[in-house]
Formats: sequence, structure tokens, C-alpha cells
Amino acid sequence: MGERSSDLIITMEDSLKKFKTKVKSVRAQARAAATAATASVSRRKPPSARVNKITDIAKSIWIDASDASTITEVDNSVEEIRDKSGNGAHLTQTTEARRPITNERTINGLNVLDLRFNQFMGNTTEFKTPINGELMVFCVAEYTGPSANENIGAIWSMQKDGHLPILNIMPYHRTQFDALVLYGSDKGYWGSYFEERPHNDPTLFTLTKNKHEPVFRMFANGQAEGQTTAKEEWRPDVMNEIFIGRNTFGKLNNTMPCGIGELIVVPFQDNRIRQMVEGYLAWKWNFPLPVNHAFKFKAPPF
Repeated sequence: MGERSSDLIITMEDSLKKFKTKVKSVRAQARAAATAATASVSRRKPPSARVNKITDIAKSIWIDASDASTITEVDNSVEEIRDKSGNGAHLTQTTEARRPITNERTINGLNVLDLRFNQFMGNTTEFKTPINGELMVFCVAEYTGPSANENIGAIWSMQKDGHLPILNIMPYHRTQFDALVLYGSDKGYWGSYFEERPHNDPTLFTLTKNKHEPVFRMFANGQAEGQTTAKEEWRPDVMNEIFIGRNTFGKLNNTMPCGIGELIVVPFQDNRIRQMVEGYLAWKWNFPLPVNHAFKFKAPPF
């Protein structure tokens, strides 16, 4: 009887050990699953939930003419302005006569690139946008003179594989210099306007495109100015070339005299991030923001 009791006790102890081991295993698996789920949720968070500083925002290109350390120039003639996004999308001009001027024009005390007749810069190898067509473009710029010819140039333009520009911002009225957002395909071109942006009127332009909408939304100095008319012909695609001071309509280098202070392209659309970048640029370049803007009274963390 004693031997049987001992055997029973040993069997119960073994069973208890096995049970505890199984419980530990189940708990470990549960913790691992919870950790994986948390990581998955974190990965699915929108861009605005992952960043709190301007420098943390993902960018396709970041050109800053106020940062002298990014400019390579000879006697104020700019050979290159380097991309601060980390993507290597530096803008260059190898032809001396077509190089913009630095250290001669400012916007509210900060240096800008002065692009005159037949002057422009570009990158055709390192720049790219998302294939879904979603993006935000921010540009501190001003028009400084009439177009060189009837084919009006652009402050900036984006295109693919050397074809006609997909997206531009350019003046529409040659005397009033209202800005035109122009986007196109092989079927034609369509545009909408930033109204009342006259000659020598520095402006913080914002253009946004959500992958779920067929329209572009426009903002000037942080104030919504409307949206483009929806067009089925807009075809989301990777734009892999960018220029400042020109477009290539009709395969011509149509230049636009202008001053460009800063250009940022963000490869997604997010309203919180839009206001952060607008706040950064507005406080830096001294532009007024609307009273309901998130950064009207305080600049975002850099």
C-alpha cells in the first residue's frame, strides 16, 4: 500500500510539472503573439503617428536655398544645390549660362535661388514619387518676371522618363501672375488656380494629392484655396525627374524667371504632416498663417 501511495504521489508530481511547463509555454506564446500584434499595429500607424519633428518626416526631396552649406557656386553662379532629404536628388546645371544666381535675392531676409531667363536646374536620376500618385509638395517661391516666350515655364515641374510634364506649378496670366496647377496625360492638360499671386509676391504654395481622391488640393500660406476638377485622365505613376525654373512642353525648355527659397516633396498625404511642414516654412520664411492653423502661434519641433 505504501509503495502504491508513493508511486501515485510521484505520478501526480510529474503531471503537475508537465502542467506547469505547458502553462509557461502557453503564456510565452501569448506574450509573443501580443508583441507581434503590437508591432503590427505600430507598423500600420499612419505617418503622422510616427513623427513629431520636421527632420523625421520622410521626404522625396528637400531643397533649401537659405542653407549655404548645400550650395556649390562660383562667383554666385550655382552649379549644384544638394538634397537634404538623404535621397541624393541634388539639383544641378552643367551649362554655365543656364545656372541660377545665389546671394543676390532674398525672401524676408533669407537667400533664394534667382532663376532668370533660360536658367534652370534639375535631377533626372535620383528623384522619385510613389506609384500610387500620392504626395504633398511645398514650395516657397515668387515670380520675378514675365515668361521668356508664349510657352510659359514653371516654378517647378515633375515628369517621367523625359516625357511631357505630369505636374507643374506655373503662372497662368502673364500680367497678373496667378499661379496655375497643371497636370496632364497624353490626352491633354487640365489645371486650377492659386488666385491673386502677382509679380514679386512671395508665397508658400502647398499642393496635396490623396490616393483615394481624383483631385489635387491647393493651399497658399496655409490657407485652403480649393481643389482641381476631378479628371479621369490623371494617371498615378512614378515621377522620376524634377526641375525648377522650367517645364518641357513641346520638348522646349520653357523657363520661368522666379525666386525659389525652399522646395519639399513628401511621398504621402497627411493633414497633420501638411500643417507641420507649413508651420516650419511659415515661421522660418515669415509668412502669416490663418488663425485656425495648428501652428499659427507656435512653430513645430524641428
